[in-house]
Amino acid sequence: MTDSSDTDTARTELAVNRRDVLRGISLAALLSAAGTTATAAPTQDDRDDASPEETPLSEYRENVVWYRTGDKAGREQFREAVSTPDGGITTFGLATTSDDGSESWQYTWDADGDKRWATLHGQSGVDVAYGGARTATNGYVLCGATRGRCSQQMYVVETNRNGRARWTQRFHLATSADDRANDVVQTPNGGFVVAGTSGDDAALARLSSDGAVRWTRTYAGGTRTEIASVTRAHDGFTVAGTRTNDDDTTEFLMVRTDAAGRERWRTSYAANEANHLGECIRVGDGYVFAGTTQADDDVTTDALFVKTTADGDVVWTKTYGEEGQEFTADGIAALEDGYAAVGTRSVDIIGPQMWLNGLDESGDRTWKYTFGTERVEQPYAITTMGRNALGVCGYRNPPQRRDEYDGFMTKITRPN
Repeated sequence: MTDSSDTDTARTELAVNRRDVLRGISLAALLSAAGTTATAAPTQDDRDDASPEETPLSEYRENVVWYRTGDKAGREQFREAVSTPDGGITTFGLATTSDDGSESWQYTWDADGDKRWATLHGQSGVDVAYGGARTATNGYVLCGATRGRCSQQMYVVETNRNGRARWTQRFHLATSADDRANDVVQTPNGGFVVAGTSGDDAALARLSSDGAVRWTRTYAGGTRTEIASVTRAHDGFTVAGTRTNDDDTTEFLMVRTDAAGRERWRTSYAANEANHLGECIRVGDGYVFAGTTQADDDVTTDALFVKTTADGDVVWTKTYGEEGQEFTADGIAALEDGYAAVGTRSVDIIGPQMWLNGLDESGDRTWKYTFGTERVEQPYAITTMGRNALGVCGYRNPPQRRDEYDGFMTKITRPN
């Protein structure tokens, strides 16, 4: 007989965001999930206070074009955001469908913040989307994890432009380990590569255009390796994440593979004893990492940014923080003149608040915004929305429903 506490712990771990784990944040009880059965279909609003609403972002209110929350009752989070060709935005994440269930959650707004459609994807068990991307056919692909009666599996869904599922794939890399897909990228032939974790190893899997699994790879190192991001390289793929070493120190990790996922080389980066990657993006001449760093003798954290060449050599390293405050970097987007990063700032007893940071091409800060109220507001992803606007998604604790979470999406202007 399975111990119920073990089951609840496993379900909680499934629901925690990839960047929560990489930053070392405690596995809070975001969900208590068992199995439900549902099909992908547009949803009806469950809450009376669904979007649109007045933004709680106070200090830089004039920079907020619009601020929206999702409309599912219970616990809802938006984990990834991608812009649409017409200036809108699509988010991927999770929503509880009952007291004991959750499904992956896809939600789309137009450029003015008006809801277009929202879709739940799920089957018996628990489904969570951690990553997503737009496809060459203007549809979408999302990835994450699913848990039924067996151990946790990787989970990938391709949809059309309206969120209708074309196919769904659930698969194991190792039957004795829990698997999770954290990021996905489309290949030139229409297939997909997903990256994440299998047990304590980094994992990569190649899928055909119809969702068939072509190959899987794992990459061991230290006591645990977790991949946060995957990007295409000219002759293969680059995966990046966090490696935990035998002495419990952590560092950014980059692994380059060939087109078949075979490892070519790897390298790592660290500014202090603890370093946790939020996201890595490919830029024209290399890669930029965004994450969090902390020294052993320091009780607070700083945001950490590293720029490398295509061969993994460090171009620059930058850290940003303030005495007595905790800063994280959870996502980063490339701009025409540099980069925009999103993370959190925590002060004293006030929980995480959203923090935006502009960097030039040398990694020097050019602007910053700090938003928020005294309630938790946790961003997860950032993307561009036109020339001078940014889209940020995440979740917040609503003031009157402390045991629930609202997914939020906001469009913010940046300095010209």
